[in-house]
Amino acid sequence: MSDAAGHNQSSAFGRAFLPGLILGLVVGALAGAFLPDFLTGGNAPNYEGTAGSHAGSAADPREVELTELQRIEQAAAEAGMTVEEYAQQLQDEAAGAVEDGSDAAGEMVDDALEAAGDAVEEATSSQP
Repeated sequence: MSDAAGHNQSSAFGRAFLPGLILGLVVGALAGAFLPDFLTGGNAPNYEGTAGSHAGSAADPREVELTELQRIEQAAAEAGMTVEEYAQQLQDEAAGAVEDGSDAAGEMVDDALEAAGDAVEEATSSQP
């Protein structure tokens, strides 16, 4: 009788804890992949070309901002747009990318839930 009780405990573990663990790992992986970029908003400073600078010395924020502004103005001019039009285009593209990423993440979560459910069903149906 005690063997049957132990068997029921392990199957309850398989039905409740393992799918939650799998789902938690999938959601955690997705959050780790998307949240850092989302939280920084893509506004992280670009420090390319500063590898040769002295250790411990930081670039003047005004100089970095001016360089970024010049880069944006140049890109807008090459695209034949004003800076405002170019900024709006970038904003629209970013919004589309966020929506696409959100849709893809939702599909991945749905697939993971389905796979976890299938695994639980298979595990419970194969037990005597």
